[in-house]
Amino acid sequence: NTVPFAISLGCVAVGMTGLTRTFLTTKRHLPRADRALVILCALSVTAAVLAGVFPWPTAVGFALIVPITLLVLALSMIRWRQGFAPARYFTMAIAAYLLPAQLVLAQFFGLLPPNILTEYGTHVGAVLMAALYSFGLADHIRRLHQSSEKFVPTALLRQLGRESIAEVQLGDAVDARVTVLFSDIRSFTTLSEGMTPRQNFEFVNAFLARLVPPITAAGGIIDKYIGDAIMAIFPGNPANAAQAARAMMTALRSFNEENRNLYPPIAIGIGLHYGTVRLGTIGNAGRMNATVIADAVNLASRLESLTVEKQVPIIASEVFFQQLGDDQRSDFRYIGRTRVKGKVGETGIYEMLLNP
Repeated sequence: NTVPFAISLGCVAVGMTGLTRTFLTTKRHLPRADRALVILCALSVTAAVLAGVFPWPTAVGFALIVPITLLVLALSMIRWRQGFAPARYFTMAIAAYLLPAQLVLAQFFGLLPPNILTEYGTHVGAVLMAALYSFGLADHIRRLHQSSEKFVPTALLRQLGRESIAEVQLGDAVDARVTVLFSDIRSFTTLSEGMTPRQNFEFVNAFLARLVPPITAAGGIIDKYIGDAIMAIFPGNPANAAQAARAMMTALRSFNEENRNLYPPIAIGIGLHYGTVRLGTIGNAGRMNATVIADAVNLASRLESLTVEKQVPIIASEVFFQQLGDDQRSDFRYIGRTRVKGKVGETGIYEMLLNP
């Protein structure tokens, strides 16, 4: 009775095809091979159904499942070469099943006598295949988690009391006392007018590649990029934000020196303010952003804008200045009190001296 055997092969074909298409995303990256895989799977299922009416030799079952297995092996190797690293586990999983399966086939066709390898080879292969599939899925999940950190930093998630982006819900929010840093390129519109869109992207990415590391090295968290502008928060000691601002200016000088033949010298302004913010997720169920919202954010942005008017690179609020220790306050010069756009009262402002 070949019916149970036929049904089991049909189930194997469906499972292998589904897992391959989902894990290796063959429909997107290898559409023609994906269609061939679906056709082979359909033939195997059809043969399994017909086996209940028209029994066929066991060899027919092998003839149907072997092409699918070989095609899956080829697809996994191609995806591996395309740069999809978890596919290496997929490749090893199929190979781990095929090698002992050859011994079983050899016995079936009378090429080998029955022994422990021919009797249990496919069982061992199936266990190895399942284990390697598990490793591949775990590696894929790990890489997805690492990729998600580029969009929503782990440090930001931990501020929300979450360890994974999968745990984040719309409306998750906490109050926090942080330093907000705003940075923006002066006259960027004028600079960008002389560039193509592609050159604009290349410039901004090259610029951010030099200016962001000082922020993260000092414990800052990038909240967002607004074109060429950077918004970051510092949950810890406000002195860390001052350290980052100074390091950003050093990095800017290096950037200008290295690109003096490509771009005119770039100048930036930085605003620093310390206060309470609401950190959480905003948006809707289909599209969310993790961000901070508060008057403290607006004030930091206004202080950055004031750097143009006051002709200084870094301006800090009086509240931020008061959070610093006596040894750090010597790095700042009092400018005076001014009315910041959007604020009712006046705000005391300080210039951060780059060479105190």
